[in-house]
Amino acid sequence: MYASGPMSVSLSAVWADVDGTTGNPDDEQLAIELGAGYALGPGVKAQGAIYYNDRDINNSDGFAVVGGIALTF
Repeated sequence: MYASGPMSVSLSAVWADVDGTTGNPDDEQLAIELGAGYALGPGVKAQGAIYYNDRDINNSDGFAVVGGIALTF
């Protein structure tokens, strides 16, 4: 994560490789997240993130976009 003044950004990634056992298939998964935040004022922060996930089982992959406001008092 990098923060400068009221702004912050972060990048996360996870890769997993699971060897299958009897009755369970092999699986690989990649997940990436890019997040950002901006302090709008004391105790008010806008936050957002973009997620990507790719998984071999069922050939599933997808994107998600999340946003919100965090209030602390």
